[in-house]
Amino acid sequence: NDVPDSCECLATSYCPPSPNTAGTGVLISITGIPSVSLNSLGFHATGGPPNQPGLFFHGPGAANQPFGEGVRCVSTPILRVPPPVFFDSSGNTSKQLDMNANALSGIQPADTRYFQLWYRDPQGGPWGFNLSDGLEITFCP
Repeated sequence: NDVPDSCECLATSYCPPSPNTAGTGVLISITGIPSVSLNSLGFHATGGPPNQPGLFFHGPGAANQPFGEGVRCVSTPILRVPPPVFFDSSGNTSKQLDMNANALSGIQPADTRYFQLWYRDPQGGPWGFNLSDGLEITFCP
């Protein structure tokens, strides 16, 4: 019914990516289902600088803060989701999440969290790093 509650699993893109040396920027999407109990959620990212590292992170709300060569679209407090990922030679990367890991274990059904990918882009500007678009995810049981 599109009303966020414990029966809905929603993932919505927000906050456009900033351009990087590979093109128009990194877009992230989900794989699996944002269910706390199924523990099948993952991320896929495209458009990254080849062979560069990145780190997914999340927070309790949306933001709009300049950060590096991009915009941080996640509010504080921020929790990093280790370990880092690396873009392949085509600028793609994936990460399977573990809902029991410290950075995710506090998420409960009906919680909404905001995710983003922070990644290195050494040739992209003076800061040498950038950020993806954001994903707003409401978790279900």
